[in-house]
Amino acid sequence: MSPGVITPVPFAKTGTKSVLPPRVIVAARESKEVIVGAATAVTWVVELVLICVMPFRVAVATTP
Repeated sequence: MSPGVITPVPFAKTGTKSVLPPRVIVAARESKEVIVGAATAVTWVVELVLICVMPFRVAVATTP
């Protein structure tokens, strides 16, 4: 499988329900949102730390 290519998954066209119950699908969606939110928060923290640290580094580097 190459990235970006969506391969269709064949489902048996019987009267059975989906393999995953709706609760599992909703939980997976929510956990994905939590993971994305946490990653965004971490990125913000890293950026804030860099913003706070960089002026000190520049000051130290330019001090004779």
